Amino acid sequence: IENPDRSIQFLKKLCKQNPYSEQNWISYGILLYYTDNFFDAITSFELAIAISEDNPTAHLYRAQALIALENYSEGIEALHEANKLDPGEPLVLFFLGQAYEKQGNWITAAIYYKDCIHIDQFNSDAWLGVAMCYFEQDDFHSAEPYIKKAIELEPENVHFSLAYAEMLY
Repeated sequence: IENPDRSIQFLKKLCKQNPYSEQNWISYGILLYYTDNFFDAITSFELAIAISEDNPTAHLYRAQALIALENYSEGIEALHEANKLDPGEPLVLFFLGQAYEKQGNWITAAIYYKDCIHIDQFNSDAWLGVAMCYFEQDDFHSAEPYIKKAIELEPENVHFSLAYAEMLY
């Protein structure tokens, strides 16, 4: 967006004009999220959820904003709510893996990354996530096939190769 402030003002005005539009609040919240206005984004998503509790997108982005503020427990709770509303959505499973990984809960993180991979075999970041979870538990033998698959899926990604080099070292 060339002028995010102008877009924010436009969506804010749109929300004020039509305060019962769930989609307006979600759009406003997403823009706030991507401009690092996490507190306001959370409020916007909560208003969208108040209008309609069954929108997984609002729960997903609310969770991401909470996690960006390092409120992992509430963020994980919101991700689980999104998962209930849209079971098996690989993006939600991936974000659950990331959230648990940020907490240092390697076993649970690996489970969610593997669930994501089961549905989306081409998510190279999920393959890397599993590898890193095993690596953090000092289990290189289990990590290696996952990091190799991530590299196979995205051979030009230097970060994957560097992670593998670190594991080998």
